[in-house]
Amino acid sequence: MNQNASTVESLRPRGDDTGCADDLLALAADTAQMGLWWFDPAADLLDGNSTFREIVLGHHGIEDLRWPLTGAAFVSLLHPEDRARIRDGISNAFRNGKGTRLKETFRIQHPGSGQATRVSAAWTVMLPGPSLVSDRPQKLCLVGTIQAHSLNDHYPAGMKTDKARLEAILNTMPQMVWSARPDGHHDYYNDRWYEFTGVPYGSTDGEAWSGVFHPDDRPRAWERWRQSLATGEPYDVEYRLRRHDGVYRWTLGRALPIRCANGTVERWFGTCTEIHDLKASEEQRDLISRELAHRIKNIFAVVSSLVSLTSRKDEAVRPFATGLVQRLNSLAHVHEYIQPHSPWNEADPASRTVLGLLRILVSPYMPEPGGRASSGDPLDNARLAIGGDDAPVGAGAGTALALIIHEFATNAVKYGSLSRPEGSVAITGEILPGHRFRLTWQERGGPALPGPPAHQGFGTLLASRSATGQLGAVIEQDWATEGLTVRLTMPLENLEL
Repeated sequence: MNQNASTVESLRPRGDDTGCADDLLALAADTAQMGLWWFDPAADLLDGNSTFREIVLGHHGIEDLRWPLTGAAFVSLLHPEDRARIRDGISNAFRNGKGTRLKETFRIQHPGSGQATRVSAAWTVMLPGPSLVSDRPQKLCLVGTIQAHSLNDHYPAGMKTDKARLEAILNTMPQMVWSARPDGHHDYYNDRWYEFTGVPYGSTDGEAWSGVFHPDDRPRAWERWRQSLATGEPYDVEYRLRRHDGVYRWTLGRALPIRCANGTVERWFGTCTEIHDLKASEEQRDLISRELAHRIKNIFAVVSSLVSLTSRKDEAVRPFATGLVQRLNSLAHVHEYIQPHSPWNEADPASRTVLGLLRILVSPYMPEPGGRASSGDPLDNARLAIGGDDAPVGAGAGTALALIIHEFATNAVKYGSLSRPEGSVAITGEILPGHRFRLTWQERGGPALPGPPAHQGFGTLLASRSATGQLGAVIEQDWATEGLTVRLTMPLENLEL
């Protein structure tokens, strides 16, 4: 392998699609008539693709130079008035370190002909890994691009041809593609846009694009677009776009800014992708989910009514039935809290929290009928206190927590601190470093505990599997004589599922 081939190999993207990445890079460079070059300061070697060599040599004197060039040989080809500036620019780039980017315009005097060509070059400092020509460590190298100009203007040679090629490529894409100036003025759409909307060419330039948006979606789209223009953040919004037949179709609009070397936005490029069928599927799934939630809530109501009716005929079972109905109602409230059956009674998802869920869950276990759990400090003397840090909770995590806390509370009533009037439970939330959340269940004032139980019941086993399987939680149990303490530690992100 020659030195030039070694240079190419060292800068080649790594991965299974290396060949594909190289082909795309070569195609992009050829299409834009752009030279690609790289410089290894440790080996003092500079080389590039065929376009780079042609720009440097101007089709003259190719046989007079040996490739790769040394740094000094390349600098000697520059116009005398530009040499010091370019040499200092390269030195400053290495001094500033990895990631430094620069862009310069200068003149190259071709060997043999003596003619000069104005060029634009851009380069960045990178860390390639092994040396370009040996196995010794290499700290930094330069990679860059170069394009030729005529001496009479400052525009890349072949710009008109390249623009036609780029437009041909964009018109073959299945997505709608658009472009806008830094101030947000839309000045380009590909053919897919006009085929989909059916509007005349050029009629949606400027700010007229919003005219084909659904009236209800325009304010949101405008708000997102103005925010992106003000901050430079990516544009991402869903809206309904009017098709050529007058039907509105859900569309995903996205755009990214193209920045200059100094970081300012030079242009916006965006796409519109139709997602109507996907959106319809999501709405259908949401409708089915709400219908199921409604039916589950009805089941809770039917079972509670059956228990109440049955207990009226038997005074002996009435206390038991009252407690059972309270627990059923609590589970129904929990279900409605995390999975509302209609959009009218759905709260903001951010308002559904772990501690809010627990207060609903444990209310039936209070000593007075319809009692409520304390929302104060967990160290107070309340029968059942809830406090500490809070976190949002999703439907999946809420169901798992409901099963776990219900099992804890049931066992506390049967065997633990809630089996005695003086007993209490403190439930504490705590946000830990590393984006983790800890929920502590602490019982005090109950019967003295001899140690952990010899066997786990079905409910305890089910709760344990819910904690580890659905929440990814680590369970710690302390069977101290004064009372049981259980700690559930889980990733915060798992609570939002």
